[in-house]
Amino acid sequence: MDALGAALTAALAAYLVYGPTAGAGNTGFSLNMAVEFSLYIRFFIRMFNDFQVQANRCVDFFFVFRML
Repeated sequence: MDALGAALTAALAAYLVYGPTAGAGNTGFSLNMAVEFSLYIRFFIRMFNDFQVQANRCVDFFFVFRML
């Protein structure tokens, strides 16, 4: 996941450097937003994964006591 975020940021940086002329402020802002976007995606994936783990624990817990 980190490699995907780094690739996105590197591709954006290459586009901003070699593409049409953009100011330093716009370039910095765009790169900052790309890094934040990748961090938010990673955060939501981790939260969803934690939700799935907790849901599996609850299902296992109720299944064990239902069998007794």
